[in-house]
Amino acid sequence: MAIDFDRTEKEASVADRVLQERHVEEITEDLPHLPDFSEFDVAFRPVDECKFGDMRSAFYAGYEEADREHVLIGTAGRRLAEGKTLVSTTFVVPYPPGFPVLVPGQVVSKEIVYFLAQLDVKEIHGYNHDLGLSVFTETALARMEAQRNAAMAAVGSVTAAFELPADAGTNGARNNGANDAPAVPSVAEGS
Repeated sequence: MAIDFDRTEKEASVADRVLQERHVEEITEDLPHLPDFSEFDVAFRPVDECKFGDMRSAFYAGYEEADREHVLIGTAGRRLAEGKTLVSTTFVVPYPPGFPVLVPGQVVSKEIVYFLAQLDVKEIHGYNHDLGLSVFTETALARMEAQRNAAMAAVGSVTAAFELPADAGTNGARNNGANDAPAVPSVAEGS
């Protein structure tokens, strides 16, 4: 394969090399700013107050054909401008950068729609250029949220069950002292 690339490069005209350099620049440097994660829809959050969501449930719920629809990028922007909520049923991963901009259960934001509209790439996994984004229908979201609320009501307050432990920032890692370094005085404190 490398030999083929070398041969193609040697046989390329000056114009072909300029086009190749331009193409490399477009897919490595001229990308729009990657949008921040928006939020999970309330239908996929264990409690309203938390920020994390049940991506697994959203992923499998997205397989139900009657619960999803496809929305083209331009239409998605108009719906968001009208105050509608769009929630992804699947992962949407453009290459480059190869990082998901949407995950199942995530609310589609105007920044994400803008990002996808600005991309000049042919490969976006989870997005069908002819059909658009796969999103949950409003009816499906209302039903799933009602089911979540009914489950919460059946067990009572579940907020306490979702409180994070004090060491949550360590991702469960235990500190055995191996990484403890002696304190080094700062320049302001003196030596």
